[in-house]
Amino acid sequence: MTKLTEVAYVTGGASGIGRAFAETLIPKGYHVFIANVNITLSQSVCSTLNTSSPAKLAHCAHVDLSNWKPQKTAFQQTVDVFGRIDFVVPVVRISKNPILPEVSEGVVEPNLTVLDVDLKGVFAIVAFIRTYGALAPSSSSITLNAVCPNTIRTAIGNPACYAAPEGLNLIVPMKNVMAAFEHMLEISESVMVWECAPGTEEKFMMREGLEHWN
Repeated sequence: MTKLTEVAYVTGGASGIGRAFAETLIPKGYHVFIANVNITLSQSVCSTLNTSSPAKLAHCAHVDLSNWKPQKTAFQQTVDVFGRIDFVVPVVRISKNPILPEVSEGVVEPNLTVLDVDLKGVFAIVAFIRTYGALAPSSSSITLNAVCPNTIRTAIGNPACYAAPEGLNLIVPMKNVMAAFEHMLEISESVMVWECAPGTEEKFMMREGLEHWN
């Protein structure tokens, strides 16, 4: 099939990086299914995205990323609505709450709900990819690639955390992340990682092994 019929399943697609992915895909003719814990915001985003196209390209569902069952239901709902899933954009929301609270004395129980979202969400997506064959188009093969945004400003981040990297011009603009993502859409290779560079220029580079920015 052509890109005009390809379907993307985007977690965390109602805000931040996930929404930026959805906003990049819709003008290109992709169908987008947004899986997000905030269904009201997701519905608002879908309404906005669908105003830019005569076809209803965006759909959404309430999904708790720390729970496998609603994700499995949403995967199937995507297939029911669009007939297929071509690729998954796993953007897991990073909790605002720290794992280890700041305390002056004593021992405080760690906040493991952070792991419920950040780790369970990731592993649930990986589990979906491992069992993706039943939902994939028969002629396709599975590829796994990644975009590494480094330090990027998002609404859920603590503003104080951005002061130091911003002073060193190390904040990566969202447009740089989307430029790397669009490049990824054009290739068929697997196990590729593009690291996004800070600064105003839309710059990214492919990384091999455990290379990192200096």
